[in-house]
Amino acid sequence: MGPVFYGRKLKVMDIALITGGATGLGLEIAKLFLQDNIPVLIVSRDSKRLKYIREKLKSFYKSEIFILAKDLTFENSYKEIYDYTKKNKLKVKYLINNAGLGCFGYSHKINMGKDMDMLKVNIIALTALTKLFTRDMIKEKEGYILNISSLGAFMPGPFIASYYASKSFILSYSEAISVELKKYNIKVSALCVGPVDTDFQNKAGISKNKSLKLFCKSPKNVAKKSYIGMKKGKTIILPGISDKTLPFMIRFMPRKLIRRIASLSQNKCF
Repeated sequence: MGPVFYGRKLKVMDIALITGGATGLGLEIAKLFLQDNIPVLIVSRDSKRLKYIREKLKSFYKSEIFILAKDLTFENSYKEIYDYTKKNKLKVKYLINNAGLGCFGYSHKINMGKDMDMLKVNIIALTALTKLFTRDMIKEKEGYILNISSLGAFMPGPFIASYYASKSFILSYSEAISVELKKYNIKVSALCVGPVDTDFQNKAGISKNKSLKLFCKSPKNVAKKSYIGMKKGKTIILPGISDKTLPFMIRFMPRKLIRRIASLSQNKCF
């Protein structure tokens, strides 16, 4: 998909790049940037949805909206996204690694391709994009990175094993580079949140039973708290009381008990 300029002259522009920004939490975060008159580049693999969202957002916000259709399961997509920003003189001041996939069920029964695609998006793409844009942020001595992790990062996840493991990587990676990049005035945050009321559960094959719905948070509220936390430079963002409670509690629980509780909670989603 080619560049969308809306008549602007080709000059360097600070933007927010949001992967998986055409729906759910990513879209709500995009709206917050636009409210603050910060142009956005929304990346998604769904080109039709991107065009629809761009037209809809244009009717509410004056800031420029760029869209780019890329599938992050393809290795060359990371470099193509980076090259697109360079070609169009878009300086990524805010990098929001929101795109993510999930697979639910017995690990040995989950399709190998689905599991590998999930790891490519959740881990490989996030790491690649972070490395590419961090180098430019270091030159500018300014930048913000928000990586979407999960409460699952704090525990093993029977029946959602690879997904929880990928979120553990995101949390650990974000914490580590937040230390490395602090001297360059680059703030790195990891959002750790429980279920959010988006279409993620359906795509991951998780049933939205009554108990799960009770704990689902509004993507709009989570986006707002994430946005504020990122701007403040919080390394770990826990947007709700329950999100803060769980990581604290499991510090004092035996790992065997944590595995058991996690297993029972996920089993209810069958």
